[in-house]
Amino acid sequence: MPSRHHGLRPSEAAQAVAAILDNFEDTERVTRLQAELEAVRAELEVSQATVRSLEAKCESLDGKYNDAMKGLDLMVNQRNKHMQRLETLKQEFKEVEAAAARRVE
Repeated sequence: MPSRHHGLRPSEAAQAVAAILDNFEDTERVTRLQAELEAVRAELEVSQATVRSLEAKCESLDGKYNDAMKGLDLMVNQRNKHMQRLETLKQEFKEVEAAAARRVE
């Protein structure tokens, strides 16, 4: 009959030690994976916050861009009106000049 130490045969003891080591390694691995998961979650939260911030900035910039484009349209329309008025004044000046030249003759 084989000798028993604490009720386990040497092969059983070796298996028990191997199971403990495996379990310890698994525990370390699980702990490491959990830490990595938490780190990734933290990075994701930071990324999501950054995305929200950038979206808010984009909305703000879109509003500013739209306001600027409206202002530009107004300025272009005013410029066009001024150019039309200038052309009208030039034409009137030519007509007055021509009338004055006819009177001088």
